[in-house]
Amino acid sequence: GLGCLPLFLLSPFLETVRLGDLSPLGWFLMGWMAIVALGVAYLAWFGALARLPASTATIGTLLVPVVAVLATGLLLGEPLGLREWVALAFGPAEYCALMLLGLLLLMATAVNWGATWPLMKFLLTEWPPLTMRAIGSATLAVMLGLGALAFGIKLYVPREQRPRLVLFSLLNITAWMAFGTLALRWLTASEAAILAYTMPVWAALFAWPILGEKPGPT
Repeated sequence: GLGCLPLFLLSPFLETVRLGDLSPLGWFLMGWMAIVALGVAYLAWFGALARLPASTATIGTLLVPVVAVLATGLLLGEPLGLREWVALAFGPAEYCALMLLGLLLLMATAVNWGATWPLMKFLLTEWPPLTMRAIGSATLAVMLGLGALAFGIKLYVPREQRPRLVLFSLLNITAWMAFGTLALRWLTASEAAILAYTMPVWAALFAWPILGEKPGPT
């Protein structure tokens, strides 16, 4: 929820939305992105993280650009060039070794996030980028809060963990959503997804010194 606040507060001052100019499809896709691609996918993502090591889970999200590239070709008609096929060829093949429930949650996350990239490209033809992300992230915050209450998870954050939470929110939510969406103005959805999802490689490497999770065969 903290990560959505900068987007939600700044977007009205930086962008103008003409609601009357938005098409029914634009409204539908905004609702789908906010509820399914963000809300449901993040719930699945946190479920996967609860059952898998962080390094394994992040490597598993390399399936996201695979879905994004294929969905972009189907939904936007963007041709798949040599770069896209080469990038897909080097995707991970470790999924069979993961725990079943963790794998299913991870696949649900990857499919939702992968399909989001071409849909965001379309949404940018009608919605300003920061406003689009502000609405989606605010919906995500509400869904995660309700999910936490439903499962009896306390929302109180100990004082010593609050600076870490703020930093995490600004990096993982605010910066990721803002910069990733703005990049779609200059890149195709396939290119943006492939570049963005070099992230799991860095996450797996940083998990070693920060969490002590050494990279293994799975």
